[in-house]
Amino acid sequence: MIKGERVFLRDLSLQDLDILYEWSNDLENTRWLLIDPPVSREMERAWIESMSRRPDQKAFMICTTDGAPIGTLDLSMINWKHFSAQVGISIFEPSCRGKGLGTEAMRLVLGYAFHTLKLNRVQLYVFKENLYAIRSYEKCGFVTEGLVRECYYKQGKFVDAYLMSILRNDWK
Repeated sequence: MIKGERVFLRDLSLQDLDILYEWSNDLENTRWLLIDPPVSREMERAWIESMSRRPDQKAFMICTTDGAPIGTLDLSMINWKHFSAQVGISIFEPSCRGKGLGTEAMRLVLGYAFHTLKLNRVQLYVFKENLYAIRSYEKCGFVTEGLVRECYYKQGKFVDAYLMSILRNDWK
């Protein structure tokens, strides 16, 4: 468990299946994600199991200090040769958005990535139109490296994304 002031990160588990299934089948929740409803329970179960089995992935449930789950955060494509990983985060509970909880959770996982895992680079892709997320990532120290044109197909159209990253030396 990784504790912050207002949130903590705990390992994602099969006990989270029901809430993940609910979140993943909500159109507003998946607006900025690469998944689109409908998502089956079997798909969610397979994702949880794959995240827990693979040494190159680590998934967390983001919870408020009272234990209420509000979102997920994962490190994927952890490359031990190059000391790098990709990060993804979602705050699914609408009442918890825009309050800095995602920013705090991201800072917690970056501390884990740089200090515990000894990574040098963490990167992410964010839809060009997701301005709230971009602002949050910049608060954490991510810098935009470039625009990746029409890299995803979402809701019937191709969308652009920014590649953003943070290096251990940039981490404060």
